[in-house]
Amino acid sequence: MDCALKKCAEEEITFEQFSERYNEMLERNGIPGNSDFYITEENKQGRGSRLSTSMYCLWKQGEYLRYYDIPSRDYTDLLEGLHLDSYQNTELSTRRFMELYPRLMWQYDIRDANELHNLLKKLSTKYDLCGVQFSRQPILTFGKFDRRTAIREIIEAFQPITTQELLDYLSSEYGYDRGTATGYLTPFKQYYHNGVFAMDFKRIPDEHTELLKRALQEDFYYTDEIKEIYLDLFPGSDPEAINPYSLKSLGFLVLSKYVIQNHDSALAYFADLLTKQDIYDIGPILARYGTIQMFNQCYYELLKQNEIFLFDKGQIITMRRLNRFGINKEMINDYCDAVREELQDGQYFTIQSLRIDGFEHSLDILGFDDYFYASLLGNADGFVSQRVFGSVVLCCGGNVPRISAQSFLNAQLLEYDSVDVDDFISDIEDRFGVIIPNHYEVRNAVAGTELYYDPIMEKVYRNKSIYYSEFDD
Repeated sequence: MDCALKKCAEEEITFEQFSERYNEMLERNGIPGNSDFYITEENKQGRGSRLSTSMYCLWKQGEYLRYYDIPSRDYTDLLEGLHLDSYQNTELSTRRFMELYPRLMWQYDIRDANELHNLLKKLSTKYDLCGVQFSRQPILTFGKFDRRTAIREIIEAFQPITTQELLDYLSSEYGYDRGTATGYLTPFKQYYHNGVFAMDFKRIPDEHTELLKRALQEDFYYTDEIKEIYLDLFPGSDPEAINPYSLKSLGFLVLSKYVIQNHDSALAYFADLLTKQDIYDIGPILARYGTIQMFNQCYYELLKQNEIFLFDKGQIITMRRLNRFGINKEMINDYCDAVREELQDGQYFTIQSLRIDGFEHSLDILGFDDYFYASLLGNADGFVSQRVFGSVVLCCGGNVPRISAQSFLNAQLLEYDSVDVDDFISDIEDRFGVIIPNHYEVRNAVAGTELYYDPIMEKVYRNKSIYYSEFDD
């Protein structure tokens, strides 16, 4: 059935529709009606269960499915971009990731929250997803999480708060569907009066205030961190005394699960954080702040605006530092424009292939790793990038397609009338620096196209006509 998914379910269909198309395909190919290959009422449940775990489809509630070749993709960018290791003791709907990272979802052709949930669940058999627990689609749980306590803390933080405002916050913070989240509010009816939720809050005792203030010298804290500091300073105290009202009285700007001081806004704090050093390792910063929407917004905006750059894996350099080398934004923009002029629309390339083709630019004087130039282009308009077998492959053009290992290899195979698979693998490494791990990836790229693969000769032909012409010769 896995082989039939590509032919029968390129777009989302129900399992019932798939069963009909699959059986019809068997009939067209002359498979006897009494064959065990058919999906019948008797074996439908088992076949459905098998498909739901298939690595060649995304399976959703309501028995909806779509062909998706999971093994052929490189998920480094996806998993690094989601920052799953940054979440602790919380719950999230994958809707939240769809909202936070639309470009990443487009890049991997993930169309909704349930598809992402199913994909991550299947990837968890191969990758370490940092203890993620998969609840019913589309919910993910990280560590221990008490939903009632979380909602209570939100009411405390923003009271008085209307039902709509509370639902908006739950949707923004946890990705909950508003209709579903309405049912989560039932235990809090006693706090609902005159159209708003409100409850009493506790205060920090006056004798604790000054010592706590002196202990809180950092610009940023998660609220839970302040509770731990408070209990360390005053063992046996009530942690509920640390709440939005008491934190505001200490001079903090109170946001979702964190507070800030010495800055006018969260955006100002994160911009300062990301630009105050000329060169730094982004890893620890992503680990601490990567789950905060405002941080991600600031981080990607600074990359987009060419204020900061990835110049090696996990390493950031600022435009301020590049200015010292005589590099400015005009040169950066000129580099991107020059690459666009060098290439045709829809053309795949790597920084290595650009250089092999003779592309040169004054920006090359930096001597940075290819990762810098690939990241620079990947964040520019008119380009997309994707890891293919561990290497960054890019595509250029006004109507830029998604990149996958299959689409990249398919495009390169079309450059040949015929080619030996080993020779092709060698050519791709020499030209693009992309190392194809095995013959299967090449055969997979051929499947469902006009290309023809001869398993005996282990050669790929642009079409069957060219293949047959070899025998005529």
